[in-house]
Amino acid sequence: MKRLFALIALTLCCHAAFSQRHVLMNSSFRISATVKDSLSGEAVAFASVYLQPAKDTIITHFTLSDSEGKAFLDRVTPGNYRLNVEMLGYKPYRKIIYFSTWKDIGTLLMQPDMEALKAAVITEKVNPLEVRQDTLIYNAAAYRIGENDVLKDLLRQMPGIELGEDGSVKVQGESVRRITVNGRTFFTGDNSAALDNIPSKAVEKVTVTDADADRSAVTGIKRIGGGSSGKKMDVSLKQEYSKGLFGRVSAAAGSSIPSKGQDELVATPPFLWNVNGMLAAFGKQDQVTAVARGENVSDSDRLFVRDGLSTEGQTGVNFTTDRIQGYDTDLSVYYNANSRKTGSHTESRSFPGSEDEYYGDSFRNGTSTGQNLRFNASISNMRTSRRPRPKHIITAREALQFSRTGSSSSQSSETRTEEALRSRATSENSSLSKRLSNDGSLTYIRLGMGKAGRNLSVESSYSLSFNKGDSRDYSLTEFLQTERTTSRDLLYKNGGGSGNGSVTITYVEPFSESWKLQSSISGDVSSSGNQKKAFNPDGSGNDHYSSDSRTNGYSGNTRVLAQYSSGKVDVQFGASLHADYTKTVSHDGISGTSESGGDVIWKAAPFLNLGLGLLSFGYSGSSTQPSHSSMMPSLDISNPTSIGVGNVYLKPSFSHRLHMDLHLSQRRTPRSDAERYGGSGGAVHGMVRMEASFDLGPTVSASWFDEGGIRYRIPVIAKHPGVTLSPSATLIIPVGKSPWSFDVIFMGNYSVSVNYQAKGKLPGIDTPSFDYKTFMGSFWGDESGGRFYSGESGFDESLTRNLSIRPSFTVRFNNGSWRASAGTSARGSHAWFTLDGKADSHTWVASAFLDVQYTTRNDYTFRVNYNYDRYIGYADVFKKNMHNLNVRISKDIKAFSLYLSGKDLLNRGVSVSHRVGSDNVSDTFTLSMGRYILAGVSYRFGKMNARNSRKAADVEMFMDGSSRMDGGFRSGEGRSRFRR
Repeated sequence: MKRLFALIALTLCCHAAFSQRHVLMNSSFRISATVKDSLSGEAVAFASVYLQPAKDTIITHFTLSDSEGKAFLDRVTPGNYRLNVEMLGYKPYRKIIYFSTWKDIGTLLMQPDMEALKAAVITEKVNPLEVRQDTLIYNAAAYRIGENDVLKDLLRQMPGIELGEDGSVKVQGESVRRITVNGRTFFTGDNSAALDNIPSKAVEKVTVTDADADRSAVTGIKRIGGGSSGKKMDVSLKQEYSKGLFGRVSAAAGSSIPSKGQDELVATPPFLWNVNGMLAAFGKQDQVTAVARGENVSDSDRLFVRDGLSTEGQTGVNFTTDRIQGYDTDLSVYYNANSRKTGSHTESRSFPGSEDEYYGDSFRNGTSTGQNLRFNASISNMRTSRRPRPKHIITAREALQFSRTGSSSSQSSETRTEEALRSRATSENSSLSKRLSNDGSLTYIRLGMGKAGRNLSVESSYSLSFNKGDSRDYSLTEFLQTERTTSRDLLYKNGGGSGNGSVTITYVEPFSESWKLQSSISGDVSSSGNQKKAFNPDGSGNDHYSSDSRTNGYSGNTRVLAQYSSGKVDVQFGASLHADYTKTVSHDGISGTSESGGDVIWKAAPFLNLGLGLLSFGYSGSSTQPSHSSMMPSLDISNPTSIGVGNVYLKPSFSHRLHMDLHLSQRRTPRSDAERYGGSGGAVHGMVRMEASFDLGPTVSASWFDEGGIRYRIPVIAKHPGVTLSPSATLIIPVGKSPWSFDVIFMGNYSVSVNYQAKGKLPGIDTPSFDYKTFMGSFWGDESGGRFYSGESGFDESLTRNLSIRPSFTVRFNNGSWRASAGTSARGSHAWFTLDGKADSHTWVASAFLDVQYTTRNDYTFRVNYNYDRYIGYADVFKKNMHNLNVRISKDIKAFSLYLSGKDLLNRGVSVSHRVGSDNVSDTFTLSMGRYILAGVSYRFGKMNARNSRKAADVEMFMDGSSRMDGGFRSGEGRSRFRR
């Protein structure tokens, strides 16, 4: 019995123990936490979060934090655990916690590990440039960027990309028409907004495609090879910047450092400053960007100020969203204001077709102000990344702009021969004008009309503009040979406007998988008018200088194109028929009313485009209407020593264009994901391009001099065609997996142009009694210009041949803390004149540069930039060596950056341009900024807050196996690549 009770008791005890253990085993729960950066407060994604029993090394629970930093550990049973959080670039997080039930630990702050980051090495080199047919992809990871660099600083390092002083961008010689961010519009119509504000550290890659690539992908009609549509540049942001808030603010101040005896066209403002800021808030559906900037000096890589010294401010807001399902909607408003000071000194030689040569010397100083307010709106479902593509594609754009400009200038000039001074003139000009413009477009494309590949598109656009203003012209001219003096003091009331509308209907019919036929018809109507009323200083009207004109134009075009596309072979051929009609009616107080034009001009042209893999070439034709200003019947007397007048008998010109592109690319298939995404040291890439144009009936200039050395000019139609050949070549050569690469670039241009020069000195225009009808009767003759072209009015035809070449060689080094580039280039310009060999001009600019940047382990960055220019064949005042030395020192302290920069420390910078005209050559020295220093500070917030969080975010992991739990966990085991 006792044994029975003992057995029962033992059974009950075992059952109780088992039940208790079963209850404990089934009372599991979830542990949650949020991992964040201790400096920026931003979420840390893909951090390893795991638990170990407090007295053991075995990992019992493991997870990775998500994109919001959230981490969840499931089926945790009660007990004492060591909580571990690890992420490359951060110090490990360790804490012992007893868990008895479900618990949200809260926020775990990760401290950046500076030593680990500094010890990181590059194990894979990123391809700086990838080539995919007509698409260029620049990987930002291959370029060394500074903490405060913006997009333009990054683009300057990319081979084949040129940045102009005016904010223009060219890729392998073609202009970039539009810059987008993540495929979306960024401040429509102003590329400088993206160049000056997008932080380089946020950029993942830059993709360059044809400007009409999206449309080609939709309609199936390709754009083969080169041409004139230009390029589109899309800036892709890194994943961590595609959502959240980031931005920066900066301010700088400094002063110029003048030296004794420096040129008067080197500026020395006593106080220099600039401030700017950017705020970006990106969400899954919405993107908002606000920018603001004010400055009287730009602290950029720009060596000289070529268009004067300016004080300016800008502000704007851009909003994009895809909340309307399937559509991208963009709204932006942008305002800028500027005040600019300009100055120049020009030396010229003119060849009037007689024994005398004229030498000119002029000085000009001026100021200008401007304000511009622009609104833009667009909506589109065109983006080809959308899947599936809708059958109805709509793109609508609207822009409204208001501008107000003012200017004033003074000029003194003199004209002389080798024997004596002929004339001397001074002038003062001022103006104030307002302009309102509105333009828009609407495109509708219907896809799959009963058959795959069949589509119909209707495109329409319009533009309207209105302007009015006041201006004043004053001049005093002395003719020293005849001791005659003339003066003028006039006030003007100006007004006018223009309008344009066009419609194009295009139909595409597929006959097979390879063959498509496209037919289109388009019409365009335009009208422009300009009214100029002149008044004497006493307020009385002056009919001699008053004019009123209007030009109406109509044009039509029809085209048929056949396309064959199969594999690497693409062929397009067809023909187009153009019809142009232009009529001008003008009125002035002396001549009365006159008319010109009124005839329909027909032009037909075939076209052909052929693409054979990496080689493409083609031909096309197009017509161009003459500008309204070139047809104005009134005198342009703003410069009393160079007077112009329009020609109401101008007609449209027609151009034939040829192009050829050859891509040279070393292609291979990556052997692994590491090579696919990390690159294998880069591939050789090159492109050779040849463009040629033949212009029939181009508008050129006819010019002559009178006895006093006053030059007169009038636009005319050339009887012989103008020819232009533009070869270019780009070769980018990385050296294996080393940090070295080479760029070889050649740009050239050869042109033959027609102009007309007087056989000798001709009578000048008596401006006070100028009668346009009488003048054109003696100069032009009848409407066909028979008197002029026969030579009766005293003019000969001259051919001018121009050759310009620009070869350059650059070697680049980019490895960790060092970034360096050095190179040499030359710019040659040569001109030959058939009428007067003495006018031939030959100039060269030989240049060399060195740019070195080094970043220490303590986050100090030193940069030195040196440029040397040697001018050959220029005017005597420019025959000297030019040196430019720039130095910059910066220091990053968490979210702040401090810097000190010195520009043109040798105070030897100069801005020179050489111009070859139809009967003259000139050298111009323009106002530029001299030596100065600037000290500044910037602060980054949001995702740009800390340099260390940037480094941690830039670490890219390539996992080559699963995580191991063999007594100790190795977070992120596999190959990694760190880029600074």
